[in-house]
Amino acid sequence: MINNISECLISIDRDLKEREKVLEKAGDSLKLSLAWLEYFLKYYDDRDIKILVEGANSAAIESFTLFAFGFLRPSALSLRLYYELFHQFLYYKDHNLEWTAARDFRAQAKLPKEVRNTFVNFHATFDKRMNRLLKKRRRINENPYNVLSPIAHGSAYATLTAVSQPVDIVCQTSKLEDCVFIFSEVDEYLSDICASSFDANILSLPIAVRDDLDERLEGKAASVLEM
Repeated sequence: MINNISECLISIDRDLKEREKVLEKAGDSLKLSLAWLEYFLKYYDDRDIKILVEGANSAAIESFTLFAFGFLRPSALSLRLYYELFHQFLYYKDHNLEWTAARDFRAQAKLPKEVRNTFVNFHATFDKRMNRLLKKRRRINENPYNVLSPIAHGSAYATLTAVSQPVDIVCQTSKLEDCVFIFSEVDEYLSDICASSFDANILSLPIAVRDDLDERLEGKAASVLEM
């Protein structure tokens, strides 16, 4: 009979200090995209669209907290939500009529692919910048959504598990170290999307983002990205 949740809690508590380190590492792995959210919140704090920024921030915290507890699938779902809300904000901040319709359930929310296609088709420098950043990427996956989405839909069969008790879903910290990279994958991709669609000069970028771009582009971010 499945009724013993205490074993689940004991398993988490047994290596709590290690889990706290995992929590810190996963959170730090999102530092670029979280810096963007902080930047956006300064300029959209008085508009109702800030709910997307706050929602994305909450999804990030939810994701790396669940990850540290060892709940991998729920963590991946929250990270996917973070990715999607991030894209929705980037689109709707410049499309108020469509935002109002989506907010009021009169239109479907924009999917990440639709948002990127809009930038490719209508933003003068987006595609050029993304391609240049792609050549200097640190991440393994060009687009980490291709990792997160199959997990969410159950088609990433290698991630399926066979559990019989609640304690079985708690991933041990030794295995978490092998999975934490997905946070930095999502982080870099989202930051690159933001930088590629950014309309101000490079000095206006969040400091952490500017430093990252300069490091990857060997001190030539302003000229390479034409900012």
